[in-house]
Amino acid sequence: MTRTFKSFALIATLGTLAACGGGGTGGDGGPVFDEPTAPNISETTVRNAAAFINRVDNRRDTPVVAFLPTGTATYTGEMIVGMTLNGVDSVDGMIGDVRLTAELFSAGDEVSGTITNIHTLNGDDPVELLSGQLAFNGELDDVTKEMTSTLSGQLNGVLGDGERGDLNISGSMTGHTQDTEIVTTIPNPLPFQPPIEITTYDVATGIYGRASGGITGSESGSFSGTWAVSE
Repeated sequence: MTRTFKSFALIATLGTLAACGGGGTGGDGGPVFDEPTAPNISETTVRNAAAFINRVDNRRDTPVVAFLPTGTATYTGEMIVGMTLNGVDSVDGMIGDVRLTAELFSAGDEVSGTITNIHTLNGDDPVELLSGQLAFNGELDDVTKEMTSTLSGQLNGVLGDGERGDLNISGSMTGHTQDTEIVTTIPNPLPFQPPIEITTYDVATGIYGRASGGITGSESGSFSGTWAVSE
């Protein structure tokens, strides 16, 4: 059975990112710089993504005694991470769109996905759209409801000094399934009594977690942040 869920606004916070090197020489003897790719998102997009991650985090953690749904589920969301690149202070983070496929209860427990449309950030301000994507592969435990996976990929951008370069990302993603609370009100069978509220939960409607790792290539550094996906 396949469960396919809609995107909300997903997120993961990558720390301070930057670039190295210099441009060539122009006809007038001055430096020639590569042009960064303009962002296709806004400051509002970044803030909405951060709010989405918080909302998923505030859902109930799926308890050990609960059973996960059966089948394959597809979630979408966001990742925002803080980044530190040695010697670079023009950017301090990254944001990207997350798509995750999970084999839930009795379906194999495998988790995989991609992070695309990745932008560098200066605070909440998008700086540059990077080329490339990140991929992750791992497992989701049916009992603990915890996810573990590796995270890797290569990104390319102008970064900080005007020369295009590669960033090799290697790290991990961890997470936990989250449940949505559903409150139903029914009439009270006793006279003159208030309605009765019944609380239930839609299990594993989202996953919230952390991402961290190292950066090598044209710049070296590290990243750490949060991500979330939802149905």
